[in-house]
Amino acid sequence: MDDRAVKQRKVRSDKKRAIAPYIPDIERVWIQRIANRCALPEGEVGIQLVKTALLDEDCIVFFSSYFKRDFRFTENITYCGHKEYRSIYEYINDDSERDRFKLKASQTLYDQLCEFQIGLGVSFLAHATYALLRYALHDLKTIQKVAPGMLKEDFTGPMKPVTALLQPSKAWSILE
Repeated sequence: MDDRAVKQRKVRSDKKRAIAPYIPDIERVWIQRIANRCALPEGEVGIQLVKTALLDEDCIVFFSSYFKRDFRFTENITYCGHKEYRSIYEYINDDSERDRFKLKASQTLYDQLCEFQIGLGVSFLAHATYALLRYALHDLKTIQKVAPGMLKEDFTGPMKPVTALLQPSKAWSILE
């Protein structure tokens, strides 16, 4: 077989790559609330949370005990994998109801996520992506980078009841 016959197919640099991790329903509600606050689509908020977590050194330090293989964080910083690594499934497994959360990552982010996946030693990119998303949703500092001024109660609190726009006295007069 000739070397020219085995050429890699080119991928557009602006092409979005689909990732669909399973996330618990409660975390989907949190993302919806953050998206409403930011006036952005849920998928965009999800990507921003994942990207922010992946670029945060505190996040990578958190995951360093889970690295099975080396992970290069920056040009000068590499986190070494080790034999006594913790299984990432201890962190991401949740018995609650889950559903797919569709994300579209840029090629650059997709490549970074693949490197993170390799560092964790997991078979599926969706698992590594969910680990970052879960970290981001439980770290207020990361959320405030995406939605400045947002407090934990703003997205984790109970559902707020819908109130009528009419005053009670006017509402009764309309019904009569």
